[in-house]
Amino acid sequence: MLDVIEKSLVEYIQKSKKLGDGLGEKLGETQLKLTKNRELIIEEIAKNSSITIAELSKILNLSTTAIENNLKYLKDNNIIKRVGSDSSGSWEVIL
Repeated sequence: MLDVIEKSLVEYIQKSKKLGDGLGEKLGETQLKLTKNRELIIEEIAKNSSITIAELSKILNLSTTAIENNLKYLKDNNIIKRVGSDSSGSWEVIL
């Protein structure tokens, strides 16, 4: 099973020119709904793994509640994870 996942991930990375390219299509195969805001959050996390909710809110012009809700969705669906503590940890894209 891990071989299949690894192969899919390698193929995806090779085809993508940047993080957001085709991300929604790839996730669509697993019936996940990746909105534009969620794509943007993933892109910002990829640029800065230590980014805060307040910083995401300011950059994306969304409320902190909207950011928190989107982060929860991304975490619950194993797209991102938090590594370390809430205050000094960082984000990791695990797609």
